[in-house]
Amino acid sequence: MSRPTLDDIAVFAGSRVELTVPKPREDQRLVGTVVAEGEELRLRLDDGKSENHATVRLKERERDGVVRAFRGTDGDLLVGRVKRVVEL
Repeated sequence: MSRPTLDDIAVFAGSRVELTVPKPREDQRLVGTVVAEGEELRLRLDDGKSENHATVRLKERERDGVVRAFRGTDGDLLVGRVKRVVEL
């Protein structure tokens, strides 16, 4: 199974999804609603405590098209590469 692209995730705009990001010991699961803001895709997390950490920005790496998830005020803190997306 290949990794999802931004186009694959954009199909779920407005829907609640679970993104899987691989981690060394156990995969991290991010659950929230996909939001399309212009050309940018974001995942608004269900359990976020603040606006900065309640939103994950999804960006595609230019060289190979891998979708990566970022957190933080500037969206520059890498969470990891998105391995799978499932609509809930």
